[in-house]
Amino acid sequence: MSKQTDNIELVESAVGNPNDVWSADFDVVSPKHLPDHDLLIMDCESSEVSIIRNLKSRPNVILSEVHDQKGASVEEFHSLLRNKGYRIERDTSLDPTEDHRVVTAVR
Repeated sequence: MSKQTDNIELVESAVGNPNDVWSADFDVVSPKHLPDHDLLIMDCESSEVSIIRNLKSRPNVILSEVHDQKGASVEEFHSLLRNKGYRIERDTSLDPTEDHRVVTAVR
């Protein structure tokens, strides 16, 4: 039997400078100061590249929307992830008329 304990903590935060945010009930955290975690889910309206570039923690899985037309290059996002030791597990287009993708990367 596994001795692993169930320990889930969900933290909703704005990472970096909040931009185009729907809710005002969150903390603002620098990418450099994110605590260690297993899963990072990002929906950050074109700040994805900046966040990954400055990310010091190493979650096992990163799931992120990437909005190429809003200034976050999908190719640069992939390259940054690979340089940090991630494998692009999945890259799905959400809208064929735009470069709006969901990317899953795994360490």
